[in-house]
Amino acid sequence: MINLIQRSLRPLLIIVFIIIAISFTFFTAMPVADRGPQINLGKIDGHNITPEQFREAESAVYALLTLRYGNQIPESPQIRHQIQMETWQRLLLLANAKKVGLETSNEQVIQFIRNMPALQKDGVYQPERYQGLVKYFQQSMGISELRFTEIIREELTVERMQKLIVAPVQMPLGQAAVQFDLIYSPVTLSTINFPLKNYLSQVTVTAEEIERDYKNQVDVNPALRTKERRRVSFVVFPAPAPAAKADPAKDDARRKIGEQALEFALALEPEPDAAAASKRPDFATVAKKHNLNVTTTGFFTAEESAAPLPPSPNLNRAAFALGADRPTSSVVETDNGFYVLKLEEVIPSQPLPLTEVRGQIEAQLKNRKALTLMQEAGNAAAEKLKAEIAKGVPFRTAAAQLKLTVDTLPVFVPGDQKLNNDPKLALARRLVMSLKTGEVSQFVPTAGGGVIGYLDVRQAPDRKTYGAFETQLQNEMLNQARYAALSEWVRWRSTSKGTQMPTMLTQTASAAQ
Repeated sequence: MINLIQRSLRPLLIIVFIIIAISFTFFTAMPVADRGPQINLGKIDGHNITPEQFREAESAVYALLTLRYGNQIPESPQIRHQIQMETWQRLLLLANAKKVGLETSNEQVIQFIRNMPALQKDGVYQPERYQGLVKYFQQSMGISELRFTEIIREELTVERMQKLIVAPVQMPLGQAAVQFDLIYSPVTLSTINFPLKNYLSQVTVTAEEIERDYKNQVDVNPALRTKERRRVSFVVFPAPAPAAKADPAKDDARRKIGEQALEFALALEPEPDAAAASKRPDFATVAKKHNLNVTTTGFFTAEESAAPLPPSPNLNRAAFALGADRPTSSVVETDNGFYVLKLEEVIPSQPLPLTEVRGQIEAQLKNRKALTLMQEAGNAAAEKLKAEIAKGVPFRTAAAQLKLTVDTLPVFVPGDQKLNNDPKLALARRLVMSLKTGEVSQFVPTAGGGVIGYLDVRQAPDRKTYGAFETQLQNEMLNQARYAALSEWVRWRSTSKGTQMPTMLTQTASAAQ
C-alpha cells in the first residue's frame, strides 16, 4: 500500500491534512473499544487481537487511504467493511513478516521519506516540509512523529511480505498470447436484433395491476414520492481559491483558514460523556464565541442549490448526511472557502397520489411485460439457431427459416481504443470475446432490446500495429494473478490453526452469501 502514498501525495499536503483531520474525526466517532463486548476482534497464531491493536492498524489503513484519495472517504457499510478487511490483512501480513524475520531498517524508512515527492523541491529533500507533514499528522490525527515513521516502516514491511507471497506466481506460457489474439484479432460479427418496441405493442395492463404495483412500490420507489427537502444553517470561512500553480503564500493563507474552520467544527463536538444530542454545544452560541455570522438557507432537495450557499455537490452531500444523531457537519471545502453546516429542519418524502403517477406505473408494467416476451423470444431463437447450426445448416439460412433479420458489422478489432465511444461496438466487443468462429451467442438484453451474435471469422492479429500491447497485457494478467494469489493467501491464513477472523468480518461475509 505504501506505493499509493508515493503516487498520490500533493505538494505540501496542506489541504489534505485538514481533510484527514475532518475525516478521521468522523471515522473514529465509534472507536473499536466501544463497539460492544460481543465483537470479537479475532486472533492470530493463538493470540487475541486487542482493541488497541486493531484500532492502531485501522487508523494506519484509514490514514494511508485518505492520503491517497486526497479527500473525505465517504462513510458507508461497504467502505467500512473494506477498511476493516484491509486492517485484518495488514495484521496478518505483519504477523507473518515477524515469523519469518522480515524487518525494515531505519535507513530504509529514512530513504523512503526523503524520496517522497511531496517532501522534495526540484528533486531535493526539504526538511521543513517533513516537519510540516509531521506537525499536521500530530494535530489532525494524534499521530506522533514516532508513530508516523512506524506506519512507514510497517508499510514497507507489508509490501515486502506481499512480494514474498506472490513471487512464485507466474503466467503460463502462451496464456497472454491467447488473450492477445482475442483482443487484437480483426473480427466479423453478425447480429440479430430484437427491438423492445416490437413487443411493447403486444402487451396490455389492467387498472388492478396498476393499483397493485403502486401499493407495492410507493414506500420504496423514489420516483413515486416527493423529494425530501432540508433547511440548514451554516457558517463560512472565506478563503482564496486554490492556486493553479505553486503559491506558498496563498497556500499558507488557505491552510490557516482551514485550521480555523476545523477548530470551529471540533468545538461543536460533545464531550466524551455527552452521549445525548441535547448535550451538544449550541451552534449559534459557538459561532458567536468565534465571531461568526450564522446564515440559514431555504428548503432544498439533494439535487438543488441551497441558496445562499454556493452551488456545490460537496455541500449538498454534507447537508443530506446530517441527522438527529449528528446534526452538524465536519468542514466542507469549496473553492471559495470552508463551511460548517447545521441541520435545522427536514420535510420528509411523501407518496405522490396514484392519479399523478398512473401513466408512469402503466409504462413500467408494459415495459416489464414486453421484456419478458422479448427474453422468451430471444432465448428460443438462440437455441433454435444453435440446433440448426449443429446439423450443418448455415447461420444465415437458419436465421431466414426463423424469419430473423441478420446484420453484419464492419470488420473491427475489439481492443482498438478508437471504438470506445461507439455503444453498439461496446456490446459487440463483449460478444466476440466469448465466441469461437462459427458459434452463436446466448440472447443478450440491451438498453433498447436484445441481440444474438454470430462470429463469422476471426483473423490473425496484426502484431506490427498492436504487438507492443502484448507485453503490457502479460504484465496486467500477471498482476491480476498475483492479486488473486494474495487474496487466497489471506483466506487460507485466516483459517489456519490458532487464527480467527474478527466476527464483524465473518458476519458480513455470511450476510453477503
